[in-house]
Amino acid sequence: MMNGVTYYTVSYHMQPIAHFKDYSAAVRFASEERKRRLEAVKTLDPPMLRGEMRGEVSSIKYGVAVRQVDIDFYDVPSEPGLNFS
Repeated sequence: MMNGVTYYTVSYHMQPIAHFKDYSAAVRFASEERKRRLEAVKTLDPPMLRGEMRGEVSSIKYGVAVRQVDIDFYDVPSEPGLNFS
């Protein structure tokens, strides 16, 4: 029997923002993070050009992601001739 840890990370283009034990909490946070970032882009002064805005909105929509991370803990059997004591 292996022991392990599973958690969910919210990241923006592979850069971790937050970690959660519960998947639904991570999804809620990611949704709020998208809304917060979109609102920040829309309120820039001076505003972006339409092409820049499209690119930034797409980057935010698809860049904020929830990923599952599984870490398994187990003992690795040592080779018969190796002794590290």
